[in-house]
Amino acid sequence: MARGHAHRAVTPPHPLRDPDPGDAMLTKVRRWFSADPREELKLALGDTPIPAFRGVVMEILKLLRDPVADHRKIGNAVAQDPGLSIRVLKLVNSPAYGLKRKVDNVPHAAALLGRNDLEEIVLALAVREALPQHAIADSSFWRIAARRAATARAIAQRIDPSQASLSFSGGLLQDLAVPMLASAKPDYLEIWQEAPGTRQLPELERQRYGWTHADVASWMCEAWSFPKPLRDAIEGHHTTADTAQIPVAVQVAALLEHHEDDPEALIEEGRDRFNLDPDLLELALHEGKEGGDRLAIAMAR
Repeated sequence: MARGHAHRAVTPPHPLRDPDPGDAMLTKVRRWFSADPREELKLALGDTPIPAFRGVVMEILKLLRDPVADHRKIGNAVAQDPGLSIRVLKLVNSPAYGLKRKVDNVPHAAALLGRNDLEEIVLALAVREALPQHAIADSSFWRIAARRAATARAIAQRIDPSQASLSFSGGLLQDLAVPMLASAKPDYLEIWQEAPGTRQLPELERQRYGWTHADVASWMCEAWSFPKPLRDAIEGHHTTADTAQIPVAVQVAALLEHHEDDPEALIEEGRDRFNLDPDLLELALHEGKEGGDRLAIAMAR
């Protein structure tokens, strides 16, 4: 999705408040003259610092992406982080894995999880830890994020396995800017709470600020040096135009916010918009719910 002033939706003033149109216009003008995502992020967050991942987390992610690193080396790296170790052991020993004997060795637990599951857990925990916790008290925010990630992966594994990892990350991180914005802008949480699970949020954000949470999330990913395909998937998860580079699984998973309590509606929209087989979607939604609940256990504080 192209940033800047092109193709911006025009919406009427919000009925519950009267935002100063000059503020949004000033933001737009400043963005037109700024091509640097870090500068755009600074304009959006003001004095709120950009969070950073801890060094041990970055080292673990690096090892997980290194085909030469073995499970023991990866497990030993995880063991250096007490908080992460506890959550990995908690997940492996949960009923979801159905082990007959309790696992109390972190390298063993890491081997049981496998690289893909472990990378997903580390990324999820790192993001949750890095973002402000006081801003979003609603536990359903992280539960939906976990379910969205697992659902995106389940769909991708069925239609394009090569994009399973990207789809998981894109599903998980779609709304990563929301806690940052709620912390940086006192009025943001009011907008977010008023339009949760609807398609109105991006329009309300553009009206008030001149950008959306998807834009800000993309700029955060740029600051963290995340791969461009991931940035594109996050930035475009709410748009219905120019989606050729966005995995279908990510776009479908984004619909969970709108249809979490109505899976039949999601299946119908997935069929109509993306020509996906309803039986495939039904299985993926079931698998995504189970996988998301497991991930939510690992993410729980």
